[in-house]
Amino acid sequence: MNGHGGRRSGAGRKPGGENVRSRVVLHPSIQEQIGPVEVQTRTMLELWRRAHNDDGEMVDLGLATQACAIARDVAPYLHPRLAAIAATTTVTTIERSSPEEARQLAMAALEKAFGMPRQIPQQITLSPESSDIVIPAEVP
Repeated sequence: MNGHGGRRSGAGRKPGGENVRSRVVLHPSIQEQIGPVEVQTRTMLELWRRAHNDDGEMVDLGLATQACAIARDVAPYLHPRLAAIAATTTVTTIERSSPEEARQLAMAALEKAFGMPRQIPQQITLSPESSDIVIPAEVP
């Protein structure tokens, strides 16, 4: 045994083994009744209702605190965590340049890639269809 991962003798599920997972089988009369999340939710709403008067003003801080505690406990079953659904994006800004700016950028890229060109091509243009930089194969 080398301690660096990989196959190890005796590891893994044994051939012919069964899926042994403890399952609670509820009696049919219990399955038809109210579930734990619903009990918590109903209790929370009732406590919150009793903690406030008809004008919506809090009249019993103790009941409101109990409702908040139940809300904290039941929240993971009703709402996804924000971190689990938050998206990360990268924004790239593309600015259109004038034909002269595009020519200068192309020249700078050519100089960087190949050194100083012997003859500066004057035919560097922008393609009217796609705004791509067009450099002819042969420069006169």
